[in-house]
Amino acid sequence: MNSQRFDDVLAKCLEGSATAVEQAELVAAAEDSDELASRLRQAAIMDASLRSLGRDRDAFLRSVQARLTRKGASAKFSSHMRGRIERTTRSSRQRPLWPALLAMAAVVALGVGLALFGIPQKADPEQAVATVLEFDPAATISVAGSPSVLALAVGMRVSGPSSLRSADGHVVLGYPDGSRIEARRSTTVDILSASRGKQVRLSSGSMCADVAKQPDGFPLVVQVPYAEASVIGTRFGLATSTRGTLLQVLEGTVSYRRLSDGATVSVAAGQNVLASAEGDFGVRPNRIDSGMKALYLFNEMSGDRVHDVSGIGEPMDLAVRDPADAWTPDGLNDKSGRTGISFTGNAAKFIQGIKRNHGLTIEFWATVRGTTSAPTVCVVKMSNASFTSTTWLNPCSRDQGPRHVAMVFNEVDGRFLLTSYDGSPDIQVKDLGPVSTTYGTLTRLDDVTIEMSPDAAPAGATLTTEFHMLAFFGRALTASEVDQNRAAGIPVAAPFEGLDASR
Repeated sequence: MNSQRFDDVLAKCLEGSATAVEQAELVAAAEDSDELASRLRQAAIMDASLRSLGRDRDAFLRSVQARLTRKGASAKFSSHMRGRIERTTRSSRQRPLWPALLAMAAVVALGVGLALFGIPQKADPEQAVATVLEFDPAATISVAGSPSVLALAVGMRVSGPSSLRSADGHVVLGYPDGSRIEARRSTTVDILSASRGKQVRLSSGSMCADVAKQPDGFPLVVQVPYAEASVIGTRFGLATSTRGTLLQVLEGTVSYRRLSDGATVSVAAGQNVLASAEGDFGVRPNRIDSGMKALYLFNEMSGDRVHDVSGIGEPMDLAVRDPADAWTPDGLNDKSGRTGISFTGNAAKFIQGIKRNHGLTIEFWATVRGTTSAPTVCVVKMSNASFTSTTWLNPCSRDQGPRHVAMVFNEVDGRFLLTSYDGSPDIQVKDLGPVSTTYGTLTRLDDVTIEMSPDAAPAGATLTTEFHMLAFFGRALTASEVDQNRAAGIPVAAPFEGLDASR
């Protein structure tokens, strides 16, 4: 709105003939300009004074004219105010309209916005245009309506509708207000129309975002399978999986709405929610990842390699040795009951953590199925570590869905103690012998064998195990940390926070 239009609409407001749309237009202009905001506030004050005028009109006129001159008001506006004073003093029956103008000035001063008038605001399209800040060479972009797939370039402007694919790398987008979105490995992010602010869609993979405070009425909206996240200003991560779409909040609060029934939860920092076609939609605590050295999510779906997705140090990928093992949408199905896994990368980061912190933790989620009711025995063998650790799962863990198990090894008085947590009231503590026979000679980790077998089962009993997650920590988790990880559920993505390599 230019200065002349502002004066015209303000004059109509003073006369009481401005429509709601014109009033909203005046407020929007004042919100965008300090000069116009000052003029609106001064006009409101003068009009209020004028309507309660009970003293000499000429003296008041001179006072107003001096104020207008100091504020640099336009000649047309000054002329209007002079005429307004003269008309008002001649009429005592005109309806007092100055409270409305005062309210409009307050709207600008307090930043209430146009919602007060019931008029929808318009988003600034430029604020929703992203710029490519970082990318890996394999990443591409395609624009709706065009068959071409383009390579990315630093500084490239990205607006909707368009689609980004990160391939084996990542892509970082930045917005004019400082907001950043990172599409992680094997991720597709669609940039949608900017008519209602920043809107994106996570079609597959995972992303994390650091969002600056958004204008009232224009949150950043992320559409995901099964849900929609509305963000005013916060840090969070989103990840899709066969189990649903996980929202994890690191700072601030995010509103998460499930599409199937409209249920909405407010997710605060340190919490997460998994949205799926059915099932629980409750808020859970975020996982404890501090000290984690390797993480395997078993979502490869093919091949003989399980990738370390922890993002810390050199990856400790695993090789699946048994060709009979089969991939499923939920993990790796160990049909033989003995999953032999070989480290294919350097395990130095894990060994260093064990020696530094005098402890280690092996954590996994698994579903056990079998033909016997005998308790299930879980044996973990680590070659060159000189020990075999065993934990017993109680009978209810079989055929009852995923089970969380943590084996915590802690050095106490020069000896390693194993504490096993399997979600049951029973906790087993086992003395593994002097430390010198454990990590004292631990210089490499060739093999890790996890065996699930029925304890004292009759001949012919069978047992299969489907692994959903496996993690190695270079420290001993506490009982409360194990409980928190169990409550957090099966992780579906690598940590959104960078891990501390020093632990």
